[in-house]
Amino acid sequence: MTRSNVSSARTDSKHAGGVATVIRRVLLRRFLILVGLLLIAACVVIGWEIVVPLALFSLFDVPSHDEVARVTSPDGLIDAVLVESNGGATDPFWYDVYLVPKGLPYSNSASAVYLSNASRNADADGADLRWETPLRLEVRFLQADKATVRNTPTNVAGRQITVVLGPGISDASAPSGGMLYNLHHRH
Repeated sequence: MTRSNVSSARTDSKHAGGVATVIRRVLLRRFLILVGLLLIAACVVIGWEIVVPLALFSLFDVPSHDEVARVTSPDGLIDAVLVESNGGATDPFWYDVYLVPKGLPYSNSASAVYLSNASRNADADGADLRWETPLRLEVRFLQADKATVRNTPTNVAGRQITVVLGPGISDASAPSGGMLYNLHHRH
């Protein structure tokens, strides 16, 4: 190849790369316009008051924390509260167990137990709470990625409550899915 042929081959490859870049930019621009038009159409069909909060929620991915179970101790003085937290579609559920005087709300202070990606059976997420005695709570689950007892014994209303983990216990009656979903979709 002569020097001019090498130079023109380099120019052609640069030109081909430039064309590919321009094509990618045009396709990206068209895709973004399409997404924008779909969002506007959804707003018109469904309503701004629904679409905009959902879009903002998905952008910021704020986790939810929902009380999904409350079990009172045998003596009626203490509630064990199971809270299911959801960080979004790509995160597993995580669970915290709080101990509070009967009927009082839980606070987001230190929980007694933390479970990540816990299940009650092969298809059901979550855990079960079982009071063994008025001073001893067992948190039952089939398996979890992480299970930690944080504060035990815990002083609640002047009583020392011990919390223990019960891994490997399957709840065949637990419906599939997350616990909050099942609270709202029971028949």
